[in-house]
Amino acid sequence: MKVSIVASECSPFYKTGGLADVIGSLPKAISKLDCEVEVLLPLFHSQVPLELSYVQTFLTTVKWRTNECSVYEWEQNKVRYLFFEHDDYFKRDHLYGYNDEAERFIFFTHAIIQYYLLCEKKPNIVHCHDWQTGLLPLYLKQHNTLKKIKSVFTIHNLRYQGIFPSSIYNELLELPKELYSTVEMDGNISFLKTAIVAANYLTTVSPTYVNQIQTTEEGFGLDKLLSSRRNTLCGIVNGLDQISYHPASDQALVYPKSPSPDMKQINKRAIQIELNLKVDNEIPLFAFISRLVPDKGVPLLLEAISKVTFPYQLAILGSGDSDLEQALLLKRAPHIAVEIGFYEERSRRLYAGADFLIMPSLKEPCGLNQLIAMRYGTVPIVHSVGGLKDTIVPYQPYLYEGNGLVFSNGNANELANLLNDACSIYHHKEHFLQLRQNGLHTDSSWDQSAKIYYDLYHSLAMTEKRRPLWTH
Repeated sequence: MKVSIVASECSPFYKTGGLADVIGSLPKAISKLDCEVEVLLPLFHSQVPLELSYVQTFLTTVKWRTNECSVYEWEQNKVRYLFFEHDDYFKRDHLYGYNDEAERFIFFTHAIIQYYLLCEKKPNIVHCHDWQTGLLPLYLKQHNTLKKIKSVFTIHNLRYQGIFPSSIYNELLELPKELYSTVEMDGNISFLKTAIVAANYLTTVSPTYVNQIQTTEEGFGLDKLLSSRRNTLCGIVNGLDQISYHPASDQALVYPKSPSPDMKQINKRAIQIELNLKVDNEIPLFAFISRLVPDKGVPLLLEAISKVTFPYQLAILGSGDSDLEQALLLKRAPHIAVEIGFYEERSRRLYAGADFLIMPSLKEPCGLNQLIAMRYGTVPIVHSVGGLKDTIVPYQPYLYEGNGLVFSNGNANELANLLNDACSIYHHKEHFLQLRQNGLHTDSSWDQSAKIYYDLYHSLAMTEKRRPLWTH
């Protein structure tokens, strides 16, 4: 079975968020399950640290404009990565955020269709991720030679829908007039809505998030459409790259060894020095590593930390809304370090050195930070939403069970109480070490989720009948 995975970013080539981590690790897990796997990406030149091999060049149209598109490849771990080059669209300082965003990813879609048409061995499954690839399932159905290919579309975050003016339908899209209603939403064109209508199967990144996006509160106008597809919609929790995120070999760490209590203490001391915090192992060190936006619970954190009654330290790393950045900078103190920006290596040293990771997200489709934290021996403190609810089990001290600390109501008082509880647990070493150990034993690999994807691919490839493959 040949599987073609399509996305706009992929670690280690280029990354703005969790999508890149997923596309960097899921294909490797799928390739172990008797699949031929290729990953299709735009070639963002300034971001690729590799020598690529030339494959082919062909012409691609975006309405009246004809452009050359060259394809390059790189192979590792039985996965073939294909990069689609067009300097005008992709050779830029940043991955996203331009006025011609629709045209850039329409070109990417048209180029992929042309590539598939030229392929001697066509994929059985095309697995698309996020709005940038949302038109592809519909385009596949418009070509006689491609319409047998089955498409899977994964929603990583329903908030980001790829909404553009309706004028692009005639200006840029190569679709017949009768399909306008398929791509139209509230008088605009929605790439995400198109995928929800056209893909053979829909997935998102946790079972809880599947239920949430079918509600008015979190459906962002697509809840009824998603509910209409509930029989071809499921949630599959993301996994974590076990090689990239491995404390014994992570070269970003000062002491890249197993997260034993002794090594945790050494890495904690190192990050305290790096952040100009007092070197002190007698008080807990909390970390907050996130985009600084309301959905990540930053306002909750700002209010809650003023209500913590135990001595503690807090390290904050992230960037986002300027107002939230400034509010956090005003919280700087001898026991609170705030770094605006994102630095991959420092984030890893924080995971390795912190005692607790705070994730007070109001919405979190899946979340990888909590999985990384447990992998590095750091206890997650989470709001019970989305994938956080599906991956973190509240600690039960009398049973010594559970892998994190959880609050349910999403208010600052509850978070402050939980932070105080965390401080208390930290000083009861038997419980704290047990909680940390439970996290270390949590399976964060792709093994189980990759098998679910494989079964889904196989079912779609083998039969025209589409039905739920399992219940959740």
